Amino acid sequence: MDERERDHVLDERERDLLYAQQVDQLYALAPVGIIASLVNGSILTVIQWNVISHGMLLTWLTALIALNGVWVLLWYQFTHATKIPQKSHRWGRRFLGGTFASGVLWGTTGAILFPETSIPHQIFLTFVLGGMIAGATTVYAALEGAFLAYTLPTMTPLLVQFFVLDDEQHMAMGGMSLLFVAMMFVTLRRNHSVTIASMTLSLALGRSNQSLQSEIHERKQAGVALRESQEQLHSVVQSTDEGIISLNSQGKVMLWNTGAESLFGLTMEEMQGQSLDRIIPERLRLAHQQGIIRASQAGGGNY
Repeated sequence: MDERERDHVLDERERDLLYAQQVDQLYALAPVGIIASLVNGSILTVIQWNVISHGMLLTWLTALIALNGVWVLLWYQFTHATKIPQKSHRWGRRFLGGTFASGVLWGTTGAILFPETSIPHQIFLTFVLGGMIAGATTVYAALEGAFLAYTLPTMTPLLVQFFVLDDEQHMAMGGMSLLFVAMMFVTLRRNHSVTIASMTLSLALGRSNQSLQSEIHERKQAGVALRESQEQLHSVVQSTDEGIISLNSQGKVMLWNTGAESLFGLTMEEMQGQSLDRIIPERLRLAHQQGIIRASQAGGGNY
């Protein structure tokens, strides 16, 4: 489902709710990214220890730990904040800013932690960054912008290094890395589509359920009003001194009020389901039956 189709399905309020769900998922998966960043950063520092300046490695690792400390603080603030859809864009911007900062810091490894004299260490660095990008296709699936904010600054310096070295081996490594990034973007688009479709369906089902609940409530209210109206009508019919009789389409007595009881000396229990032959003289019964037939043909119902 693309953005235009989604906007057609959802109204403005629901689009705000959808974005809020996207931001919620980003922060829910943030701890995964924090842990992966710290673990991979520590491993990279150990592996590059013999080919990169120790001071450079420790400075970079310290910056990585500090940045992830900020991430933990941001994640903590979000999880303890009151969730208001209108504030989701603010939290989303903070997340994108943090993601870009993480991408820039990881991207520096392709410049200051790039071991020009050791192909195996270059391959390992590429492997680490590629793994981080692959993980980002899941962690950032809810928002494409977050993936781009992380991937572009992470991979660009490394790709530049490969192509600047301008030898057959590094050109091949650069081409393969570029192809990998493109494939990861395609994967991200697929994951994003599935995630958004699921969220959109959830909102649409919620809207349908709300509409159904509202309809059920309205019908209950209408039923209550109908019963009250019938009770009031029954009370009026029973309280009048006039004789009121109601017949169904077969000419059987459905209602026989107290006025009719007084007038004809027969109770409701005696007359319910009976024809009026009991009270109509024999000479008038044929005319009465013909009148019932004409009334039935005219519209049916009670008479």
